[in-house]
Amino acid sequence: MLVRLGEVIQSSELQLPELLARMLRAQVGDTISVFETKDGVELRRCDDEFSGQMRHVHEIMKEDREVLRRLAE
Repeated sequence: MLVRLGEVIQSSELQLPELLARMLRAQVGDTISVFETKDGVELRRCDDEFSGQMRHVHEIMKEDREVLRRLAE
């Protein structure tokens, strides 16, 4: 399966074949995460609800770093 990298004004665009989009269960407007692996890259459709929860967790971890460090002892 081939994927073409195109150019959009001051950016790049990755066009996914319809079959790959179906495999990812992705639709137009979805966010796709790209992870580097030892064998190349892995694509995953982002779960917006989960991503929001993780952002919240990271904010708490950043704000309460010392409290979390003491709890881990």
